[in-house]
Amino acid sequence: MQLQLKTWTFVEDYLKTKTGIIIPIGSTEQHGPTGLIGTDALTAEMIGRGAGEKAGALVAPTISVGMAQHHLGFAGSVTLRPTTLIAVVRDTVMSLARHGFTRFFFVNGHGGNIATVTAAFSEIYADRSMEKLSNQPSVKCALRNWWDGPGIRQLQKELYPSGEGSHATASEVALTMPILVGSDGQRKMSKSFGNYVGITEAPGEMFGKMMSIPDELMWSYYDLLTDRTPLEIAALKQNVAGGKLHPMDVKMRLAQEIISGFHEPDAGRKAAENFQRVFRDRQAPIEAPVKKLPKGPAKKLTALLVDLKLIASRSEAERLIKQGGVEIDGARVDDFRRDIDLSKPAEFLLRAGKKKFLRIVVE
Repeated sequence: MQLQLKTWTFVEDYLKTKTGIIIPIGSTEQHGPTGLIGTDALTAEMIGRGAGEKAGALVAPTISVGMAQHHLGFAGSVTLRPTTLIAVVRDTVMSLARHGFTRFFFVNGHGGNIATVTAAFSEIYADRSMEKLSNQPSVKCALRNWWDGPGIRQLQKELYPSGEGSHATASEVALTMPILVGSDGQRKMSKSFGNYVGITEAPGEMFGKMMSIPDELMWSYYDLLTDRTPLEIAALKQNVAGGKLHPMDVKMRLAQEIISGFHEPDAGRKAAENFQRVFRDRQAPIEAPVKKLPKGPAKKLTALLVDLKLIASRSEAERLIKQGGVEIDGARVDDFRRDIDLSKPAEFLLRAGKKKFLRIVVE
């Protein structure tokens, strides 16, 4: 429950049964080249809101600027003087205390605030102790860093076992970023779920995975993984909905842009052309991997497919051949008992399934 989204009558009713309030406090400072300047305030606010929902407590407006003098060398960082932050905390608490709030729980997102906020608490307690009115309810203030929770510490160890430093950490930056849904369209992208696109994978492999994502998911990928503006994305979406563009063509553009961002600029175009040849035009890729084999006796095609790691077993190879899924130089192989002559120098293109190609060179 956000205080600023409630009416004064709501707050008055709230105070009849509860007198506690959560106050997020953070900082506005650089968080490296990828972290948001407002990370400390945003994380405190998100955790504060979550705690408020669970406890049924009001959440005050976030104090977004804190102690950041040591970050002023980076553009966009903003700081308060210690005396100013003490005054802000003191005035916030005293304003709310005047209405009947007595318990103030500060969710902190910036370690540099701790000393100053603690000093502000001392000022508040000193003010209260010197008031003449003896019937004033006691005020208690507490501050907790959101990252100090035992559950969060455990997650940090699991997700970042090698450590994450003390500033612009992976865990705090991750809290400010949307979750990228995996290629299955259901769960977050994760290697353990097998629904990931590896940024170090070959462009062709990345392209194939990108083309397998559900059509509706590509708009999220456009938003999170490309430099296109919201207006550009909305226009693409409208053109697909109106039938002016085919979803596959728009998805191919997406895959091409993402691959070019992680590889050389031309890699996306080449991967798109290769995909076009293999999957649309049913042709061999422009650059199929080459496997050199020494001359020797003839070998069963099923055995060769297993040896080349194109198929897991001979029985699986036999089934694939019977289904018409194996080609040599573009010609379908129908006989699973076929022998491949390896006795003399030769070169041929072998396809197993839809995506596996090898150029075999016998020498």
